[in-house]
Amino acid sequence: MKLINALLLLIPLAAEAAQGASDVSSKRVLKGKGKGGKGKNSKGSKSSKGMNFNRIATFPICSQLEKDCNVDTETVAEIITASEDGMTLIYSDSQMEAIGFVDITDPSDPQPAGFVQMAGEPTSVTVIGNYAFAAVNTSEDYVNTSGLLVAIDITTKMIVKTWDLGGQPDSVAASPDGKYIIVAIENERDEDLGDGRPPQVRLMMTIGVVLKHY
Repeated sequence: MKLINALLLLIPLAAEAAQGASDVSSKRVLKGKGKGGKGKNSKGSKSSKGMNFNRIATFPICSQLEKDCNVDTETVAEIITASEDGMTLIYSDSQMEAIGFVDITDPSDPQPAGFVQMAGEPTSVTVIGNYAFAAVNTSEDYVNTSGLLVAIDITTKMIVKTWDLGGQPDSVAASPDGKYIIVAIENERDEDLGDGRPPQVRLMMTIGVVLKHY
């Protein structure tokens, strides 16, 4: 079986991990200098000491295909995001040309939740509401570049809309108000052409997709 990437789930070890962390940092800057560079806050507080993370579960991506991963199909988890309710992880899988889903209703026992096949290599994914938005590279080669933005219903795992991007996308991000998707169009260079040395003229740009009824 080929080497498979896996998702690692992390949670704070102490409930008070984040509480007062910024205050502690500020006090160190303001009061941390004293004799010999040591102040009464130089050793931090109980809150800062509690800022640890502990891995509680590992999810082999190949278990999406077969429970015991007894498969030879290459599959990976690259860009990972989460649904707004925090119950589902969503990741891009360039080897499978798919967007995968993991149920983390019980974070200590993640379960496969299937995947949605794309028309090319997904390069990034983000979430707004109940929709995952994936950037998909559909380029024929490094000269004839193309790509799509794909909206997926997280509940039904159905593609609800597709936008033509007119170039090879690299990453996507959602605006805070949920009205726009920002897409970085990379049109990457050919690393095998002259060992990737310039000049290779590539148009790189950022475009915005206005979301209305998708």
